[in-house]
Amino acid sequence: MKKEGQGVIKRPVSLSEKKKKPELLAPGGSFAAAKAVLDAGADSVYTGLTRFSARAYAKNLNEEELKSLLDYAHLFGKTVHLTLNTLFKNREIKEAAELVGPFYASGLDAVLVQDIGLLSLLHKHYPLLPLHASTQMNLCTAGGAKLLKEQGIKRVVLPRELSLTQIRKVKAETGLEVEVFCHGALCCSYSGQCQMSAQLGGRSANRGRCAGPCRLPYISRETKKRYLFSMKDLCTLDHLPLLQSCGVDSLKIEGRHKSIDYALWAVEIYRKYLDRLEREGEEGYFVEEKDRELLLSGGSRSGFTDRYLFVHNDPSLFSEDNPSYRKGEAALPPAALRLPVRAAWEVRTGREAALTLTSGDTKITVRGAVPEKAKNRALEEETLKKKTETLGETPFLLSAFEADLEEGVFLPLSEIKRLKHEAFSLLQDRLLEPCRRSMAESAVVLSGLTPYEWSKPFFTALVSEEGQLVPSLAAKKLRRIVLSSLCFPRKTVGRTLPEAMERIRKAGKEAGFSFPAVLREADITFFSRFFADKEYWPDVFYVSSQDGLALLETLEFPKERIVLDQLLYAWSNETKAAFQRAGYLYDTIPAELKKAELMHRENGGSELIIYGRQPLMHMAGCLFQRTTGCHKAFPVTRITDRQGEEFFVRADCDSCMNILLNGHVLNLLQEPDQTDGLKVRSYRYVFTLETPEEVEGILKGEPLEGVSSTKGLFMRGVE
Repeated sequence: MKKEGQGVIKRPVSLSEKKKKPELLAPGGSFAAAKAVLDAGADSVYTGLTRFSARAYAKNLNEEELKSLLDYAHLFGKTVHLTLNTLFKNREIKEAAELVGPFYASGLDAVLVQDIGLLSLLHKHYPLLPLHASTQMNLCTAGGAKLLKEQGIKRVVLPRELSLTQIRKVKAETGLEVEVFCHGALCCSYSGQCQMSAQLGGRSANRGRCAGPCRLPYISRETKKRYLFSMKDLCTLDHLPLLQSCGVDSLKIEGRHKSIDYALWAVEIYRKYLDRLEREGEEGYFVEEKDRELLLSGGSRSGFTDRYLFVHNDPSLFSEDNPSYRKGEAALPPAALRLPVRAAWEVRTGREAALTLTSGDTKITVRGAVPEKAKNRALEEETLKKKTETLGETPFLLSAFEADLEEGVFLPLSEIKRLKHEAFSLLQDRLLEPCRRSMAESAVVLSGLTPYEWSKPFFTALVSEEGQLVPSLAAKKLRRIVLSSLCFPRKTVGRTLPEAMERIRKAGKEAGFSFPAVLREADITFFSRFFADKEYWPDVFYVSSQDGLALLETLEFPKERIVLDQLLYAWSNETKAAFQRAGYLYDTIPAELKKAELMHRENGGSELIIYGRQPLMHMAGCLFQRTTGCHKAFPVTRITDRQGEEFFVRADCDSCMNILLNGHVLNLLQEPDQTDGLKVRSYRYVFTLETPEEVEGILKGEPLEGVSSTKGLFMRGVE
């Protein structure tokens, strides 16, 4: 957390305008935690079910608990967001969509999604349901966000790596609701772009099962620091006025894996300061030191940071010496929320006993048995009041009581209890009635994928260094050569890229170009200007993000000449169908699906990577800036883990990004019996660190020597 120099931050001119107070959105890793954060002052809670949650190891909620939570939240004007922000296999996606049905009818306020196929199904079958694009979608620009807006997205959860300026731009240019993380853990990798846990241990971050291998020690020749990828926790408490000025609609506290105490500390303090900001405005806003300490006491990983709000990169983001998590202290449990209700009884002989309850503008009356004259002890008003105000675990509180009670009348206590229960149940139903929705249909129908005509697969090679191009040009087996953006520093790309594409075409092959996996606003600006000249267009673009698709749509590049790369995940046929309807016909086989699962997937328009080092993480935080300094030289270094396993870190200096590469090379070259049955469209070689001589040997089919190889997840898949 920034403690010095607060006054030097330049505040935007628009800050003086009246801004809408952001929603405070808190984690609910269990039913108890979800209810507690609402009681503590959160406006909304996000939670998952026991299946299909992006926090699979949280307790999560069962279906009855989620329905109860919806009712509880809605009674107090609060909202519940269901997290289904994982990727779905063929056998799962229909079930996941149908799972939403009962909660949609109960008034579910939003669903958080990552999978484009699920997004399409939910938008079709639950038209009134707000859909939020998870941070797992890695939407860094307004263009990518607008593309998803056309598909039904109402809100985007932006990456933690974006600055205030970039957040403001997305909000201003899209008109979408914008949600940003305000507090909690930071991942070293861009969300949705991490394969590390999956590749190393089969626990996929895209399935909510990340094992956190980035938190472990690694050794680099450039530094004596051991924890190269472990980041401090995020805290934005000092900057709530700035976030509000950006138009942020929702401030999200991370922490479904953490304790209730952690969530309660964060909610209590952020609630205090959001209310202070609304009450006193920017000029009266300040943070008390004791509250910073309370946040720290709630738990952190080596303290707090806020630097991503202001800079792309900063060494202070990392906890390189001590990444251990400091567990928090116990928080006082908040008082349960109670809705004030006025009760009025009419108990007179000759007419049915009646109880009228009023809450706000809602008024209901229930009637029961006809009272009789008392034979022994008559009903007293004090008794009637005591029985009425005893409400147990209900969400109501008796705020006023009156009784038109005839003297000497008798009404059985059992009847009073029955009428009270009936009345409060009816009142709750009446209050929740506006939240309910009718269901047009009960069963989800899959859209269906137009099948591809299969023919013999062709071969593609992606090259990441100019020296790898020469042997690739000479390889007769290759039909297409894809040039990585890493090949061509932007200061010379205007000359070198056209020359390379001309050489490829003269060799009788298709020329492709691969964008960086993550495209930030500066990248979009550069590439949109460069490729505005159609003479620079390749035959095929390989794209890894919605931001890249939006860029090519702006350029009016033909969609049938675009290949969706691995990080535009298409695990299921339904997801492929959604992309197909949008005009994107070709994709890349997901790295996390095993062969048995791929046999049930339509692969006719897909490319299978059969050789190459798997990118494990794409990181904004630069290892080289923290060690040798920033020289814009596209350096590569080798690191090792505790067991001596090797990895490589490669800098993409033009995109200001590091790429962590697996030390083991994916090698399916010797598996023709395994891969042929998939009926893919093409096979791809991915060359990253190979020398020209190594490229030549690999393309000739010579055995790999001195290189550790792996089949990746092709045979074992992920949980």
